Amino acid sequence: MRYGSSKKEKAVLQVRKQLKLNAKTSQEIIEILENSQQNLEHLQSKINLPKQGFQFPSRWRWKGDS
Repeated sequence: MRYGSSKKEKAVLQVRKQLKLNAKTSQEIIEILENSQQNLEHLQSKINLPKQGFQFPSRWRWKGDS
């Protein structure tokens, strides 16, 4: 990690590494996870499973992302 990285940049890098994502920003990570959630809900509806009601924690949305 480069010298002077912000906490936000470090958090994005950590999430990318843990999830093995190619996303470069926190917003891209959020979009990938939300798309995954939509895909899961679609599959659950196909096999008639109840929705789990999972919502992404608000702390995943960093200020300054657009």
